[in-house]
Amino acid sequence: TALQQECDEKVNLYMNTKRQNFMQQLHSLVTDTSKPNLESFLKASLTDPNGWSLEESSVSLNSEQLTCYNSVKKVIDAYLNNSAFFLRHQFVVGLPGSGKSFVLTHALFYACCAGMNCYVTSLSSERAMSFGGCHIHELFNLPVTKTPSVSKSLETSLQKFTFDHSKRIFLENLDLLYFEEI
Repeated sequence: TALQQECDEKVNLYMNTKRQNFMQQLHSLVTDTSKPNLESFLKASLTDPNGWSLEESSVSLNSEQLTCYNSVKKVIDAYLNNSAFFLRHQFVVGLPGSGKSFVLTHALFYACCAGMNCYVTSLSSERAMSFGGCHIHELFNLPVTKTPSVSKSLETSLQKFTFDHSKRIFLENLDLLYFEEI
């Protein structure tokens, strides 16, 4: 029907806009000279990945960063291979300036090149926007109040998702959600 078509178009526009903004920003953060061009990067899909890998890039990581990257890459590869076992949650911790964001930027780039749908959120909206993502409250429709009860916040969020099909479908279709500086 016309109404269904209009809804589908709205959802597709929302998803494509979010994905394109995120991927353009991520592409600009990766300084590798051998990375795929933006057009090729944006076209990557699970059925047609573009095959970028850190191992063949001009990016250099120290041994701890490389260990961390390989650990995250292993989880991404297990997910891509429909492995029955993969870690659903990865935490990367370290001192300020140790390269956590640098490593995870390249892991995200690898995942996107493999065709995964990825996105970034953070408690700091500036930090999330630097990756082309958005603030955690915006992404999950969380109310910003001084003394919220958990149940009331959850109820409000779920009610908003009931009416915001685009955002709900966007989240349902994500393969990887990166929480920066939680």
